[in-house]
Amino acid sequence: MSSGLLWGLLLVLLGLSILSKTIFGFAIPFIRIIFALYLLYIGFMLLLSAVGYNTNIFFLLGSNKSKIKHMSHSKTSYSVVFANGTIDLSDLTITQQPTTIDISTVFGNSTLILDPAIPTQITVNNTFARTLFPDGTDFTAMGEKQIRFGTDDQNAQLIIKANVVFGNFLIKKK
Repeated sequence: MSSGLLWGLLLVLLGLSILSKTIFGFAIPFIRIIFALYLLYIGFMLLLSAVGYNTNIFFLLGSNKSKIKHMSHSKTSYSVVFANGTIDLSDLTITQQPTTIDISTVFGNSTLILDPAIPTQITVNNTFARTLFPDGTDFTAMGEKQIRFGTDDQNAQLIIKANVVFGNFLIKKK
């Protein structure tokens, strides 16, 4: 889910709540319901990872580092929530091309380390966040920005989709 869709959905639900309170005299606590569902999601993800079911890598609180050397599936996701996370893809070997990696950072700091030899496309959605790209470009605005690096005549083998909300995202080359 992109950050624009998330914020748009929250604003529409907030507007519906205000309208139902004003016109019909009852309030529907959409924000509380969404917050409760979010807490349930975090709880279920922690429980599932505790019993060995690994759908994605989820960093919650603290400081964590994940070094990936081999990726045999075409889609992986990482979430950094209220934490500092480092995702090291500098020694990555890709078997399925293109490989997509989703990175979500909420109220935290993420560092992504990439191999410059792998043609990569990076798309970042910022919401009250800061992203620093490998070429030194600082993207502090709200919205979306996309960059590519690697050999110009090749298609991207690695596609990174990052959503950063109230956080920092630093992208480095090895």
